[in-house]
Amino acid sequence: MPIDTLQTPDYVAYDPSIEVPYDPELAKSLLAESGYGPDNPVRFTIQTTRGFKPKDYEMIQAIVGLWRRVGIEAEIEVYEIAKHFELRAADQLAPAAFYNWGNSVGDPTTSTGFAMFGPSPHSVWDGEDTFNMILPLWGEADEDKRIAGWKEVDRHIAENAEVIPLLQYVQPILHSAAVKVTPHRSGALLPHLMTRA
Repeated sequence: MPIDTLQTPDYVAYDPSIEVPYDPELAKSLLAESGYGPDNPVRFTIQTTRGFKPKDYEMIQAIVGLWRRVGIEAEIEVYEIAKHFELRAADQLAPAAFYNWGNSVGDPTTSTGFAMFGPSPHSVWDGEDTFNMILPLWGEADEDKRIAGWKEVDRHIAENAEVIPLLQYVQPILHSAAVKVTPHRSGALLPHLMTRA
């Protein structure tokens, strides 16, 4: 399922009004403002796993191919997930790194918060504007105000392309007609939710 923020439709701070369009012409013009383009591409490394998640490497290959059209030459570096954690802890990830996250409680502190708050051991993001937006939300006692604050953080991140969310993995469940399956919201197959039809 395509997503535009670090929240998925089942998360409490999901805001369907935040959309990031696919706009190669806008990408070209923004790169041109920085002096880059197809004739003078910006060059950097993008890191990814290969086989840690289904089609992770192939997705990065496709993205790199699309980037090339607008003026980005990214070199793909493949590493194991343990290396990702090691580099993240040392604040040494490449300028772009493919990563997946989970949020079993659906709270924005567990997705946007940890991923984008620089002092978190789960983040390498050091943007001061984002830091200043997130900081007061850790202690916000008013739940409606807290969730609205996280939605604004997600909007800021999307508008500034600080993270480029791609998709939410889903798990299809194939089963015999003799079995009744009640799917869990997370997509997980839970045996106690299976009965005879």
